[in-house]
Amino acid sequence: AGLAFSILAVQSCEFIEFSGVVGLNVGAAGLFSYTDPNGAGCVEYPAGVTIEPTDNTARVCGALAAFFGLIALCLILFEFCICKLWCARCLLSGVYAVAYVCQGITFLIYNNGTLCTAVGTSCSWGQGSTWSVLALILYFISSCIMCCTPRPDPLLCKHREHKKEEKRAQEMADEIIAKDKAASSAEKGASADAGDNSPAEHAGGSTGDEAAAHASAY
Repeated sequence: AGLAFSILAVQSCEFIEFSGVVGLNVGAAGLFSYTDPNGAGCVEYPAGVTIEPTDNTARVCGALAAFFGLIALCLILFEFCICKLWCARCLLSGVYAVAYVCQGITFLIYNNGTLCTAVGTSCSWGQGSTWSVLALILYFISSCIMCCTPRPDPLLCKHREHKKEEKRAQEMADEIIAKDKAASSAEKGASADAGDNSPAEHAGGSTGDEAAAHASAY
């Protein structure tokens, strides 16, 4: 949302509303465009118009604020979808901090010597300034919460972990089945050995009884 408001602020042709300017009387101007007094709508500044240093600073910082907001969004999407980055939360916090500082510098446009600070002129709050404030607030909040919010597992890593868990479960199941088969084979072997020894013990017992009977006869 901060990025969207930042872009709106940069593209707005009503960042400030001014009055008292010779030849214009009242109007509105933005960082890169202005409201045409002849009713042509929002138009870019002509190529030959002189841009004051403070306005240039505001324009550059407005573009940088949107740029850093875009970088932060790309980092968040990368971490959410593909892989976690080392120290990414601190990096994101720093990127958002730079973004809100740059966004705040856009208000240097109110120091415009022709539209705002010249004798007889005055500037008032425009719609673009509202967008800029909202972007600044959201960037600031994002910078503060980035270091303390939990990091979700990336979607791709979740898929990999799920595959690993399935493989691990299958291996455990195969191991249990193998152990069961081994135990069953051992039980069958023990039963077979017991069956083989029983006739011999019976025969041995009978021979002993016959010997005892012969001894008693004598």
